Amino acid sequence: MKTYLYNLWDKLSGSYWFLPVLCMSVAVVLVLFFPDLEATLIYPEYNYPDWILTTIVASRSTLSVIFTAMLGLTGTVFSITVVVLSLTSQQYGPRLLRGFLHDNPTQLTLGSFLATTVYSLLLLRRLEAVPNGDFSLHLSVLIAVFMTLCSIGLLIYYINHIAVMIQAPEVIGNVAHECHLALDRLYPDTYSESEQSSVDEEADDQRGEYDTVLKTQKSGYVQALDIDGLIKVAKDSGTHLKLFVRPGDYLSFEQDLAALYRSHGEKKKLTDRLNRCVITGSKRTPRQDIGCAMLEIVEVAVRALSPGINDPRTAVNCIDHLGSLLCRFATRKMPETSLRDEKGHVRVLLVPDTFGYFLALAFSEIRECASFHSTIYFRIIKVLGQISHTELLLPETQEALKAEIAATLHMAKQSLQEDGVYAELERFSREVTA
Repeated sequence: MKTYLYNLWDKLSGSYWFLPVLCMSVAVVLVLFFPDLEATLIYPEYNYPDWILTTIVASRSTLSVIFTAMLGLTGTVFSITVVVLSLTSQQYGPRLLRGFLHDNPTQLTLGSFLATTVYSLLLLRRLEAVPNGDFSLHLSVLIAVFMTLCSIGLLIYYINHIAVMIQAPEVIGNVAHECHLALDRLYPDTYSESEQSSVDEEADDQRGEYDTVLKTQKSGYVQALDIDGLIKVAKDSGTHLKLFVRPGDYLSFEQDLAALYRSHGEKKKLTDRLNRCVITGSKRTPRQDIGCAMLEIVEVAVRALSPGINDPRTAVNCIDHLGSLLCRFATRKMPETSLRDEKGHVRVLLVPDTFGYFLALAFSEIRECASFHSTIYFRIIKVLGQISHTELLLPETQEALKAEIAATLHMAKQSLQEDGVYAELERFSREVTA
């Protein structure tokens, strides 16, 4: 259940309607209840300062001006936002829109303007029924003025925020920051000097022969796995299951999803329950898939190296951020592939994560698109050398780094036209990995 709630929150927080609608709802509730509260309880008890006092004629004029101005500025803010999204999609790639949609300042600015507009309109409507005699809604009108001032302040901040946010280093830095947060969330533990890579012996002994293969009943990218649900499915069937997919994989209808070892349950029922434990969608998300955010940085680098843009400095910036992430990644423990129930029995075997997989994910596409840019090959070799000097590297991590350096040198030999440049690259690779 917790996995579904997290996934739902990711969808809501990544939309331009949730927070604005929430702000509008607060404004509606405020205008429905606060004027009555002020008229019956607050106004008779307190003497307001002169700068708060107003008249009904002045209030109607003020609210009319606020409503008209806020309505026009709301359209302007939406127009600016759409233009920014369009430019981002063209310059950095459509997958980078996810970060812009999750941008809280933009959502808050839209919500502030909509809330001020709705509050002024509804309060103006209530004033139509107020007689021209004694007026008691001074604070209600003051709230509308205060909301207007806050909206204007947010507009100034929003324009500056957007101007900074669309710059390439800022875009890459924000995605890289999300990568680091995902790394700390998904791979929190680091290796110590005495620890080595190990395999769960009990899980290995139980791999045996699986007599039941369960198929997918839907298609889409695996966004999250309900771990508790998977364990419960295996436990209720009196067996353990081996999962064939992980977050980030694409599922097709009737694809092999998992295999059960000597199960005792009804196959159709188990298939339905298992499919409910695998949350899919039309796109990847970084909730349980750090490769999603990594590939967004890779996409920026690949586009920067395209002939139409030809911006190798942006690609170098991407490589630096990927290297910083992988330096931390190299010392992190991979999650256990064997999930146990409360009694310690192995119930679920997951697809293992390896450092080599993420290393290739980070640099393979960039390496292939580097073409004749010797700067890119030198930077990749430099970053790989920095990772190789990280303390407490496991043997398999060192082997993955050597393989990646060899692949980079092989691609550079095919792409670089001048033998002298390739010879310099070889010498440089020996220096940084020594």
